[in-house]
Parts: sequence; C-alpha cells; structure tokens
Amino acid sequence: MEHINQIKSKVVCRKIDEEMVLVPLVNDVADMNVIYTLNEVAAFIWEQIDGVKSIEDITKLVLQNFDTDAQTAEKDVSDFIRDLNQIVN
Repeated sequence: MEHINQIKSKVVCRKIDEEMVLVPLVNDVADMNVIYTLNEVAAFIWEQIDGVKSIEDITKLVLQNFDTDAQTAEKDVSDFIRDLNQIVN
C-alpha cells in the first residue's frame, strides 16, 4: 500500500461541484492537458488510500458502501490502482 501512497503524491485531486478530478504532476507542476474525472466508486477508492488500509480493506469498504458483489468490487479496486499507476508513469 505504501507504493500506492507514493503514486497518490504524484497527482493533484480536487472536488469540483459533485465531481472528483485528478491531475497528474509533472516536475511538481499540474499537467492541465491531462485531467481525469472519477466516478463515485473511483472517488471513494481514492479517498480510502491512506497508507494504512490494504487493498483488501478498501475492497471490503467498497462492498459495504455500494450495491455490488465481491468480484466486481475486487475488479473495481484493482482496475483503479492499475489505472492510477498508468497515470503517473
């Protein structure tokens, strides 16, 4: 999870109205040419990444807070983390 926290430090996150947006940092400056809008589940996952919770913990929280099954929750969390890795690399 520490690795994910390091990735999180390479992205600026802002809530604008009801939407959460991510902007990658390039040389400590926001790359405004690349903006990602998060859906409700992705925004929830983003907010759970705190360096303490494991991927399994976050998956359980997704299950508790959204009307979904375990397989979909696991896929949502792993897909989001994979996509986050791609944003910063």
